[in-house]
Amino acid sequence: MKREFKNWLTEQYGLQENAANSRTSNISTIEKYYGDIDSLIAEGKADALLSDLSYSTDDERNNRAPAHNIPIDGNIRTGSATLKQALRRYMEFLQDTSEIQDTTQLKSILNILVNTLNQFKPVKKKSSYSRSEVKDYIQQPLLQHLKKTLPNINWEMEYRINSNKKDSIDIFGKVSDDTCVIIEIDTERADQVSKKYVSRQALTDDQNSIYIVLTYPNQNCNSKSGQKELLKYKNYLTTLTNLSEMGSNLEKYIYFHSV
Repeated sequence: MKREFKNWLTEQYGLQENAANSRTSNISTIEKYYGDIDSLIAEGKADALLSDLSYSTDDERNNRAPAHNIPIDGNIRTGSATLKQALRRYMEFLQDTSEIQDTTQLKSILNILVNTLNQFKPVKKKSSYSRSEVKDYIQQPLLQHLKKTLPNINWEMEYRINSNKKDSIDIFGKVSDDTCVIIEIDTERADQVSKKYVSRQALTDDQNSIYIVLTYPNQNCNSKSGQKELLKYKNYLTTLTNLSEMGSNLEKYIYFHSV
């Protein structure tokens, strides 16, 4: 997507390569501290980030700390403004290219899934869930919700792709013989999320797929260091997903959501 964004900047605004590369680098900087930018926009959180990136001359005069979490090397006001403009441009790029982006069936399914997850609420909202509560309050209700919103997909719970493997997928959607949706529901731990991703992607390496990481709070996963580690690995998994598409005709998407 970054390459397409760079090309769009050149065509739409006539930016030279160095300037277009800088804007793309700005987006990568934002993702380093806030996670996948496409997911951020899809979840409706981009406007709040734009607001946080605002830093006025009055803020500068009073030496106020910025509202965002991104370290600025140099002047905070101009650095924040640069990131804000890059985010605005990226949002504009997504809007301009949305009709092209949505032409594939799988991309359209992803958009519906994003909306579905944003609307979905656990049966009981808790600050921490046990495994049995996850099944009763999140997994089973979500499965029923998906069957209603995407009835043409064959949805199953605890699905085994390979009968010789013990691994079962929390929620599996069969779109066609070569296309699937994988939803794994895990605690907010980088090691758990990453381990699941690697095994599931290996089992479906020959399929078009949407991989959804759905995380829930757990009393052992709320530390700042744990959250920082999870964000780092989310970025790694996004990179791996993008790389898996290169040189193949397969579509691979990943999306992160927390309840």
